[in-house]
Amino acid sequence: MTTLSPEELTKVIGARLLECRKERQWPLADVAARIAALTGDEVPASRYSNWELGLRRPPLWMALALAELFEVEEERFLDARSAEWAFLSARLMVSKD
Repeated sequence: MTTLSPEELTKVIGARLLECRKERQWPLADVAARIAALTGDEVPASRYSNWELGLRRPPLWMALALAELFEVEEERFLDARSAEWAFLSARLMVSKD
């Protein structure tokens, strides 16, 4: 399996965020408010937009919070070919032992 570059992962996550938001028909401002309610962190709509556009990538903890927000598996945001997913999977396996 080929590992995704950081730039490729940023684009993959952005496309998935856009898809999830469009499926729910949520405006950017609504997503930003929902993120704040879930995490306690203010995320301006412009920052979230940069994530969707693949210009920036949310931190790992935020990607996991977004998966929770959109009620999808973490794998949907963190492609199995990414270093982030490998790291998270290893941590999950250790914590289950």
